[in-house]
Amino acid sequence: MTHLNLEYIPEIIDEGFNNTNPFSIGFDIETGGHVFQLFFSNTQGIADKAYLVNTRGRWQDGDIFFGFTITRVFYL
Repeated sequence: MTHLNLEYIPEIIDEGFNNTNPFSIGFDIETGGHVFQLFFSNTQGIADKAYLVNTRGRWQDGDIFFGFTITRVFYL
């Protein structure tokens, strides 16, 4: 099973941050017990603080970063 994920978080209040709105595109590929996630984003971080207030990249300037994760489900 495959999923397409899109995420865009607009800045609502301008607090003087030199920030760009984070936008990400991801693909989830499920294979039995594993989920492989491939994503492209204009932010380098994956944690909340990194992508909400420290996004400096701009898609139109070619600032596109690639991320990859693997998740495994274990049943006891």
